Amino acid sequence: MDRSRLDNLFMALGVPTRKSTRNAVNICCPFCSTRDVNFHLGVFLSSLRYHCWRCKARGSLRGLLARLGLVGVAAERAISGMPVRDERLGLSEQVLRALSRLPETPVGPDPRIVLPDSDPITADLLEGEPALNQFLTARGIPAQVAADYDCRWGGNSGDWVHRLIIPVYDDFGQLAAFQGRDVTGKARAKYLSEGRMAELLYWTDLDRDGDAPWRVYVVEGVFDAWRMGRNAVATFTHGISRSQRSQLLRHERIDEVVFAWDGDSYEMSVAAARSLAPLVRAGAVKLPPDSDPDELGAERMMELEVKWA
Repeated sequence: MDRSRLDNLFMALGVPTRKSTRNAVNICCPFCSTRDVNFHLGVFLSSLRYHCWRCKARGSLRGLLARLGLVGVAAERAISGMPVRDERLGLSEQVLRALSRLPETPVGPDPRIVLPDSDPITADLLEGEPALNQFLTARGIPAQVAADYDCRWGGNSGDWVHRLIIPVYDDFGQLAAFQGRDVTGKARAKYLSEGRMAELLYWTDLDRDGDAPWRVYVVEGVFDAWRMGRNAVATFTHGISRSQRSQLLRHERIDEVVFAWDGDSYEMSVAAARSLAPLVRAGAVKLPPDSDPDELGAERMMELEVKWA
């Protein structure tokens, strides 16, 4: 297969590519648990096989297309060079689009979104920034967690002064927005944001544990998601937009969705679960009054009884 045909195939699937070598095209690995902007997975033109240099996933182009949602006759048409048609859509996806009229493609990166001048979170930085250190310590957030999620420090002057800057990535691991959280408690606005936050989800690492149904908790804020540790996604508010709902339901490996917004938003959590119930097993948990997942922690959250819609 020549490069242009392979590029066109991935373009039809909404997957960005990057030239790696004369014999390979790279994409962001759909098998890795952590999304980022690195194109780790190479697809080789001569053998039509793939290999990820990070998670070590490997296999045939046909298997990769299946992972991307293209199977059966549609995959054979694509490999042979024929146009990609909607045979790649499973029945559940067709129902999803028909009932919910959700966008057909993920939210794309906004070229206008650029992180402000800021410093990466390191142990050395925290030693010289007591306000940031105290903020993270009070919330039980290890510095390494902030570093792992590419957070930065806005410094002691400028538009993002005394703010923890939290990047938000799209489905392709590209920067689409960011949020700045004041750490002093003195700013007029606790949060400042750039980008289409209402159209994006903030994912933690996703990791299936054994053979149990793969449950994902939908929480409000980034810190709530961090405290859950894994299998959590934040909506940035106690509500879920059409675009966010679409992205959540497109994740084929999620078996159960549990809404866990703050204690005073329980009815909203129940309503959100009911809106998803025809398409995925969905429920809600009732948090104690005036509490949130950030305060309770992952263990207590997972002990709460789920009210299934």
